[in-house]
Amino acid sequence: MRYLLIAILTGAFLTLHAAEAYTVKPIGTTPAPYGFLEHLPADFKASPKRLRPLIIFLHGLGELGASDAKDLPKVAGAGPLHLIASGSPLAKVFETQSAIILAPQGLKEDGWWKTEKLTAFLDYALATYPIDPDRVYVTGLSMGGGGTWVLGANAADKVAAIVPICGAAKPEHVDALHTMPIWAFHASDDPTVNFTEHTVAWFDALLADRNVKLAGGTLGGRPAGGKGTAATASLIHDAWTWLPEKIPPASIPQFQLTLTIYADGGHGIWTRAYNDPNLWTWLFAQHRPKAAAAKADAKPAKKK
Repeated sequence: MRYLLIAILTGAFLTLHAAEAYTVKPIGTTPAPYGFLEHLPADFKASPKRLRPLIIFLHGLGELGASDAKDLPKVAGAGPLHLIASGSPLAKVFETQSAIILAPQGLKEDGWWKTEKLTAFLDYALATYPIDPDRVYVTGLSMGGGGTWVLGANAADKVAAIVPICGAAKPEHVDALHTMPIWAFHASDDPTVNFTEHTVAWFDALLADRNVKLAGGTLGGRPAGGKGTAATASLIHDAWTWLPEKIPPASIPQFQLTLTIYADGGHGIWTRAYNDPNLWTWLFAQHRPKAAAAKADAKPAKKK
């Protein structure tokens, strides 16, 4: 009986904890093109009009769902909502920043993230929630990492920074990302989403667009004399160089490119990436470039 009581109390705690992590918003219950999980910060009710940073998390292929809400909780199996639901100490940063987190679920009938639906979902979020328009962030893994690249490129005037992880997408509209802060993660031994054909291709295109070259090694390999399980390269003061271990990526200036390459881990390296506290410190420090903000906020001139 004692063990049964403990099990019941433990289950109740986990249910409560999960309920605090997110609210289920099935497709059709809102004007959004996708069903989604919604996380509002603890101080939301006390300050409902306060402008807050937004994180949009995009899941991978295995979490696609139908039009009902049955599979929606699967979306919280990774990323920021997983950190919150699992009670990770890293989740404190989301409350400290008072962040709103939205995690849409792609539809099996679509088979992949649809660009027009992703941009419509972002527009829905900006019109529905009290979002700081200069602090909109997008991150995702695998198929969702590809969606992160695509949404960032197609809504560059509304997104402050992106974090694609083992992103499954080929480069497009790279020029739109000319000043956007980007921190990408990929394992060079990924057997599912080829590192060279996807992430390296994006960074080759980004570097060409910004007219810089990599110094001290190639993206597909390791820096000269590189050690450890990860190598991080960044664009600092117009020079693309491998970062010494003593320089954490959190200290990288704004409007820079950063790539962390894991030597192992295969395709499922998102847990390692999202468990890096430097990632969240860096992400919340990013703001939409002034030029992009002015373009997005400009009102059309009145006709005389």
